[in-house]
Amino acid sequence: MTLADGGAPWGLSGPAFLLLYSLAVLAGLAVAWWARSWSARTRPATEPSTVDFAEAALVAGGTDRLVDTVAARLVHSGHFRLSGKGVLSAPGGEPEHPVDADVWRALGSRSLKLYMLRKRVRAMPEVRALADRLAAARTGRSPRARALAKYGSMALQALVVVVGVVRVADGVAHGRPVAYLIILLMVSLAVIAAFYLAVWPLPSRPWRRDPVLVLARRTLTGPDRVAAEGLDAYPDERLRAVLVASGTAPAKKIRPVEPHRDYGPPPSSADGRGAGCGGGLP
Repeated sequence: MTLADGGAPWGLSGPAFLLLYSLAVLAGLAVAWWARSWSARTRPATEPSTVDFAEAALVAGGTDRLVDTVAARLVHSGHFRLSGKGVLSAPGGEPEHPVDADVWRALGSRSLKLYMLRKRVRAMPEVRALADRLAAARTGRSPRARALAKYGSMALQALVVVVGVVRVADGVAHGRPVAYLIILLMVSLAVIAAFYLAVWPLPSRPWRRDPVLVLARRTLTGPDRVAAEGLDAYPDERLRAVLVASGTAPAKKIRPVEPHRDYGPPPSSADGRGAGCGGGLP
């Protein structure tokens, strides 16, 4: 349809097309987000009948959640002492559970906040080996299925962008204003590229209906519930707030840069009034 027809191109006015294009981009991003979660989903090779707190913690949040859970267990049992400022120390003897003992040894004679203890435990070979064994016992999507989910969602986004490009070309060919659509195209391309380059590679949140987590939420009690639900599940309300604060890393302070000051050359002592040590008295 042309301007001579007295109607809107494609039966859509400019503002209506901008709205529909924006909604299509958002819908495509929602599909891509779901595809990312679907492709990263894993499940145990066999249906579990029992679950250990360590397995549930690693499934729910990796090594950081494991450290949170062990810290909650050891504070609850008295193997760790938690100060009012959120500093952990280990005055008691070594705990019996091997995972508890690994984290207890990581703290040792130090006094650390929870977020600092997480950093130490991440590098421990015992914890990495435990995470590797868990990953080996779980099944995930095949490489072909993951690629299909990723590139299929990318094709959907590309189709939306192509429609926008065709609309721009049609508008330019018929002398219609397309500045707003060009800007929207550039923004949508930047957002889509950022999603696939920066967001897609990030670790995905665990599947809430994972059989391990479902069983953990049903069977774990006391501080062990931290494994499936995080520090907010710690039973003691007062200590819970301190643990949550202890696990929060402080924001980095940026030192203000002193402005450059040009003080100029030192005053000359040639006139006899210099401030140097060699200046004579008048």
